[in-house]
Amino acid sequence: LMATRPFLPFSGASIAVVGLGRAGFPAARRLREWGASVTAWDDGAAARQQAEQEGFAVLNPTVGAWRW
Repeated sequence: LMATRPFLPFSGASIAVVGLGRAGFPAARRLREWGASVTAWDDGAAARQQAEQEGFAVLNPTVGAWRW
């Protein structure tokens, strides 16, 4: 059998996902599976907590030196 290479089209990319609702969480997870470094944010504390539990960096895009 021929070995397949992993599918990593976003390898090395840094991507922010703002809004972790019905589409945001699946998008963040898939982007990470595809090699991206994902930073997440949601206005809801529960969504931010879930993101942290899943290992995502969680940063507020309106605060700090790297403001979006």
